[in-house]
Amino acid sequence: MELKLSMDGSVGEIVGAWVEKLNPALARECMRLANIAGGEIANYAMTYFPNGTGELARSFLPAKFVQSSEGIAAGALSDLDRARILNDGGTITPKTVSKLAIPLTKQAEKLWPRDWPRKDLTLIVGNGKAVLCSKQGDRLKAQYALVSSVTIRGRHYIDHAAAATKLESEGESAHRLVEDAFDAAGGD
Repeated sequence: MELKLSMDGSVGEIVGAWVEKLNPALARECMRLANIAGGEIANYAMTYFPNGTGELARSFLPAKFVQSSEGIAAGALSDLDRARILNDGGTITPKTVSKLAIPLTKQAEKLWPRDWPRKDLTLIVGNGKAVLCSKQGDRLKAQYALVSSVTIRGRHYIDHAAAATKLESEGESAHRLVEDAFDAAGGD
């Protein structure tokens, strides 16, 4: 989510003398809004991915993007690689191996295939499909499907969080932001 205030033409000339005093107050308010945006994104991430660890939700932190005479912009960013793909969707392909191993059981969700005891997994190939199976007594149980790529459906949780905070950031809060900054700069 981004809030950007810009000044041009006569408005810029009127406020120009106070820009240096306005920027600290505007920056504080933008960072406050960035904190709100980060909280909303975290809430929506937890809603869309309730069985996860919460790492995605915790990864969104407030950040100031721009501060210049033209305005200030701030928002919430994540440093997780998967944050974008979970929001926008896309195709995942293997980088260091030939196939992706998709867990098929709760047991498989807890371990990577390479973490299983040696010789506990058996590769079964048939009809153009491959699975890794574990031995359970005299039977085999499919643990992982091996695939060339996986397409993730975008959840657009960031868009939903932005819509939830839009009224506050663009309405009452933006009006209050300008008034408070103007007062702090010694305006009448």
